[in-house]
Amino acid sequence: MKKLMASVAESLSIPFQGCKLLVRHWPALIVVLCTAFAVRAAVLWGAVAVSDSSPLIATLVVPLAPLAVMTGIIIALWVMQPSLPFLSTAVKAPRAGYLSTTRLLTIGGLLIPFLTVYASNGLLKDDLRTFVYDATLDESINTFTTTDFSRVFINDTTAALILIIVVLFLRKLIGFFALGERHFGIASFSAYLEALWMVSLSAMLTANINGIKEWLTSRAVIAPAYHNFLVAKETLIENTGIVGKLYVGAGVVLAKLDDTIVVPLAWLTLGAVLFGTTLLPKKKATPESHTGKHAKTPRSRWASFSKHRAVVATRSQAQSLLDTAAQPIWGPIKLSWDGLKKLAIAGVVPMIVFCLIFILCSITELATVYLGRAIMGPQDYLVAATVSPYIFVAGRIGYFLVALPLLAAALDRYLRHSYAADAAEAAAEEIVSVSD
Repeated sequence: MKKLMASVAESLSIPFQGCKLLVRHWPALIVVLCTAFAVRAAVLWGAVAVSDSSPLIATLVVPLAPLAVMTGIIIALWVMQPSLPFLSTAVKAPRAGYLSTTRLLTIGGLLIPFLTVYASNGLLKDDLRTFVYDATLDESINTFTTTDFSRVFINDTTAALILIIVVLFLRKLIGFFALGERHFGIASFSAYLEALWMVSLSAMLTANINGIKEWLTSRAVIAPAYHNFLVAKETLIENTGIVGKLYVGAGVVLAKLDDTIVVPLAWLTLGAVLFGTTLLPKKKATPESHTGKHAKTPRSRWASFSKHRAVVATRSQAQSLLDTAAQPIWGPIKLSWDGLKKLAIAGVVPMIVFCLIFILCSITELATVYLGRAIMGPQDYLVAATVSPYIFVAGRIGYFLVALPLLAAALDRYLRHSYAADAAEAAAEEIVSVSD
């Protein structure tokens, strides 16, 4: 019985620690999250207001909304650091000038990976949907006879193409020379370009994808091949029968399993980088890599770096192509299995419990939204349009208020066990070297 109780307590250790963090830091978390969402609302309001006169400026303003929320998330995780048993002692206390240099660079450098995870949770689509809804509502209410919904996106094809080319060029330039690692301003600008691409420009391409597809498939060279592809696809589906349906169904189920493991693991990875560490095992550098006859000149180091960068990029691209080709069955299984192997360091059962509860945190948002709608009751559409944003923001704040303490607790447990495993391995290697 004692073993059973100990096992249950171990499994629930992360939720329990998350509750303690929430109780201890809820005032600060509410202030940080409310400020972040207030800035987000102000940015979207400004984008809607300016879109009536310049869709280009509105397109450039919208990406600031997710950046404001992500900055608030980063600060909220920092707020809880002193109460984390392992990270409060493992991470050095900030020195003078630390806030204005290192932490600012950390915020700038983390905005891009946080943007990817932010988008994977569907939060980026919500920001874009809010802007489009508010802009179209404003247009339909204030202009009955001259309604023009082109204010939502740039309707000038030439201007849109020029903007896309410039953004792509700047993204590649900053990434190739690693300029974002040197200055906070460049790191933040790089994150802004990434958000601009993901929020605005990709949406413009998606809106016109049907026209592009229709134009391509109507070309004399492409049309016959495209027709043969459709015929072959229909024939394959008809002949496979139940096997084809099971394949598609398995892909849907495994994609959800993939999200259950991979999304929380992505948040854990970003949290580890946020606190100046990593989820990967640390490798000791050999002295020969820096001194002695093997020391490299600046020119040789740059050549080696360029060669290594090309190899890594090629390998990454090949692996991405293999994973994509193996979808929808093998890809989710591979990602989930790799995630489980990483999480096993801190105990499989507690970390799986964390993953499940982290995914279920969205229930907090849904419950808040449904409660707000029930309290508000049926209203005129203008009243509903005025009140609904506050309800959705309250739901989103409720979600982060529950999810972030849980994430911090899981990260602290994972890193504690990870560093303990590294220390044990280092001690074993030292004993072996002494005995030899």
